Amino acid sequence: MGAASAVLYYEGREHGHTERVFGDTVTEADALTRSLTPGLDALTNFLAARPAQRPALVIFLLPSNPSLNKTIDASPHEEQAASMRHLTKLGELLTTYPDTQVRLQWLPRKVPFVGFRRARQLAFEAIRTADPTDLHEPQSIKKQKDDAKRAVIATWEGRYYSNPRSSMAFKTALRSPPDGKAHHTFNIKKPTEHNRRRPRQS
Repeated sequence: MGAASAVLYYEGREHGHTERVFGDTVTEADALTRSLTPGLDALTNFLAARPAQRPALVIFLLPSNPSLNKTIDASPHEEQAASMRHLTKLGELLTTYPDTQVRLQWLPRKVPFVGFRRARQLAFEAIRTADPTDLHEPQSIKKQKDDAKRAVIATWEGRYYSNPRSSMAFKTALRSPPDGKAHHTFNIKKPTEHNRRRPRQS
């Protein structure tokens, strides 16, 4: 089980935060890539609650440059589905709020930014309090491949073990020599104490 969290700061103070718990196990790098999802959710709530549409500059900070590059990378990679959702959400936000500017920026971990520690704490808390029966599992390319592989194996096992003699593998298997002749048999005699050669003694 993995989780991603985003904390929104406005005028130097924490304005809100959102978390997203995933039903599958993800690496820290993948969780950082997906963390833009709760970040966009927090931004949506913030912009909707503003009394008037004023120009705004929104900066998303991530502690990993490779994960930052993947957040809106539409080229094939394991988190491509999440990246496509981010692009769609960003397009909707910028269309609804045209005076808003969005910037994605890498901030190294060594920088003492309290937002990273706060987001990590909230992600762990979200995992601890999550209900395993009600989880959202983003369909990443890797997960789709794993699910498809498990489904194919389960289908093959069901067909084979339910009636193995009707399977194509059983029907096409050779149950007799291809030339119709019996196989050669070999009798191997084990050496006995009588005919076993003894080493010469000089």
